[in-house]
Amino acid sequence: MHSSPRTASDRCSINSDFQPPVAQAGATKDLTRSRFEVWCCYASAISRAADRRVVGPFHGPTQVIPSVNRWHTHLRYQMNKTLDPLTRREAIRRTALLAAVAAFGSRLAVASGAESPGAFALPPLGYAFDALEPYIDAQTMQIHHDKHHAAYVANLNKALTEAPSLSGKPLESILRDLDAVPEPIRTAVRNNGGGHANHSFFWPQLKRNQGHGPSGELARAIDSRFGDFAGFQRQFTEAATKQFGSGWAWLTISADKQLAIESTPNQDTPLSKGRTPLFGIDVWEHAYYLKYQNRRPEYIAAFYNVVDWGVVADRFQKAAG
Repeated sequence: MHSSPRTASDRCSINSDFQPPVAQAGATKDLTRSRFEVWCCYASAISRAADRRVVGPFHGPTQVIPSVNRWHTHLRYQMNKTLDPLTRREAIRRTALLAAVAAFGSRLAVASGAESPGAFALPPLGYAFDALEPYIDAQTMQIHHDKHHAAYVANLNKALTEAPSLSGKPLESILRDLDAVPEPIRTAVRNNGGGHANHSFFWPQLKRNQGHGPSGELARAIDSRFGDFAGFQRQFTEAATKQFGSGWAWLTISADKQLAIESTPNQDTPLSKGRTPLFGIDVWEHAYYLKYQNRRPEYIAAFYNVVDWGVVADRFQKAAG
């Protein structure tokens, strides 16, 4: 029980950036990094036993099910809060107990139907909720992904139960031909299918970029179409700012390889217009209101700091190729 993890073959997922409690103020002296990692591995193993997607109990919430995110956030919070005056034995006991509770929460989520049954599932965020700080705050990211996006998935699956003919059909194909969707559920599919598609497209393009902009062929295409990157930013910012009410602003590419900036209301997607999105910004208030309140232009200005232009360039290559 007190030995260190042996090799990578132990299959224990440990975050290399994790700072063990021994380095924190008030942590017990005997709780060494190696011993703590054993219990990180143990907690991760318990979570895997619950048949859920977990990247380690202290790595951050990356699970598919929102309720599991909350269990692991609670686990991390409890460890940070309670590892102060504890003995080594008590710290280990609480670690194991909280890990078991987290695993139980995962099973409970499945049993209670927290994961929406159906053809479509909520994708993992892919990074910690606070990864985009200070530009987009962690609480906004958690609510946005775990609540809003999850609701679109659940409502889409519910609507599609009334259209067996659409079973197994890719969402992009459905959204590109909304006229083929039965009229009684068309609005629900348009809103919730668009919400699922837009957000699934949105999360992977976000990463702190250290102020870097596009490069290579994408940069040349932007310069050719908009004069330069600053010209693109002006036009894109205007489209995002002037979108009345809820909606999105997009950089898109047409079938004839022409770039364009456009906006869509609500959860409408450029796919339904026959255009392919390359990059988009969500200007629904749930995307920014906790941090920026009614200051949408400030949110838009900050957003340029979290665009992963490498992802956008890959999308451009695929669409233009």
